[in-house]
Amino acid sequence: MKKSWIALLMAVASPVSLASSLEPPVIQGEAMPVAKTENTVAAWTTYRVWMAKSWFVRTEVHQILSVYASGKLRELPVIPVSGGEELYPLGHILPILQTAPVAFSQVILGKGVRPISLVGAPDTEWVTKTWFAAGHPVLEIMPLYAGLRSNVQITAVSPHGHLLTYTIGLVSDEKAYTPTLAFYRQHVYRKPTAQEVARMAAQEALNPIANATQVETDWRVTCFTGDCSRIRPISVLSSATATFLKLPTATAPMVLVRNRAGASVLVHTTMTGHTLVVGAVPHRIDLITGTGNDIAMVRITREGQS
Repeated sequence: MKKSWIALLMAVASPVSLASSLEPPVIQGEAMPVAKTENTVAAWTTYRVWMAKSWFVRTEVHQILSVYASGKLRELPVIPVSGGEELYPLGHILPILQTAPVAFSQVILGKGVRPISLVGAPDTEWVTKTWFAAGHPVLEIMPLYAGLRSNVQITAVSPHGHLLTYTIGLVSDEKAYTPTLAFYRQHVYRKPTAQEVARMAAQEALNPIANATQVETDWRVTCFTGDCSRIRPISVLSSATATFLKLPTATAPMVLVRNRAGASVLVHTTMTGHTLVVGAVPHRIDLITGTGNDIAMVRITREGQS
């Protein structure tokens, strides 16, 4: 039954669309939405008829994506899942989430996705809640009244560091609503080289979050000379093997590492964004920037070892 559903998708130009009487909202100042739109309640009715009692499971999403990548499927479909959840292809179809003031609707983002901002759905018309479950960011939303129209835009970062934008139209009905809206998307995957695997393993070994019981924050930061605001760490923490300094700048300062006797120690350092990683947990770290009379130095010392 499930294989015949995939074959049916391949046989037609596009999935059947059930027109909705609810108009889509204006998106980003445009008179018309920038993508194909589909009301979630209408989509559920349409694709439920197509699938009969043969519900998709998430592992089969990969089959759909493979068929689409081969060119045998002209467009990605909406995938209904038992229990009222709908999976929309991110960037291919703009979902118009139908809500009702009788219950909350859920919007579930991908596992490991990190939301940066959420705009839309004004508080005077919508109730929104955000939280995480099993690594998935979750937005719960319910309208205060029927007949509302708006949209939500969520800017996020994928687990691999790519920019993601979720645009969701919102409409409200008196009773009909969609319990859960989620997304699936094409992942651009390239097998890492042996060198990249080794580098990622080394970075993971330096990750202070890998073992929270080993994280220490007992560091004293002192301005030794000059205008230290340029390089004074916002935070300092260390794991069993490395020290992490969050700096106000993305430019790496000169780093001098010393032991308890005051002798210099040669230690590998890296700068990723605003985070300076020192590949050791020394007694003292000096950060230096500037030249001539404009030199500034910050001294960072492990508490209890001065």
